[in-house]
Amino acid sequence: MKSLNCNRGRFMTITYEKMREKMESIKSERKNRFDFIQKSIRELVEAYKGSLYLPSKTWKGIDDKEYQYVTIGKMIDGKFSDKPIEPIEYHVVNIAIATVVDDTGRGGQSAICELEISTDRFAEELYVHVKGRNGRKVTIIDGDYREACDLIKDVSYSDISGYDDFE
Repeated sequence: MKSLNCNRGRFMTITYEKMREKMESIKSERKNRFDFIQKSIRELVEAYKGSLYLPSKTWKGIDDKEYQYVTIGKMIDGKFSDKPIEPIEYHVVNIAIATVVDDTGRGGQSAICELEISTDRFAEELYVHVKGRNGRKVTIIDGDYREACDLIKDVSYSDISGYDDFE
């Protein structure tokens, strides 16, 4: 009869310290992904603003207040909200970018583009899924946001048609 101890020595000894180290490693990787996504969102929005060749950073409303041409927020019940994006908890975050397309004093109408932004496990690549009729997913490598900016502009440009009330 064979001994039940035939596997002796083939398994590593798992200690609490090893479990704790593994958990710390996972937490560190998650934080790196979250930080990478937050940094990348800021860079994407700045690249998008730059690609628009805006006349200035702000425009003035009839109330004499200064407003941003480009605002980041989220969609809530189909409407844009400029409420801050909650802290990122997963490797995927949904945001919306509103671009003011009527900067007259009584204007303020915006074109909206919804995005799903995610990253790979090691926070080396950024995936930008531009939602909408003209949307698609692009991979951002080495901070080159040109293709994503072009897609955001395409979807935003299409969104302007929603202001035409002619039937």
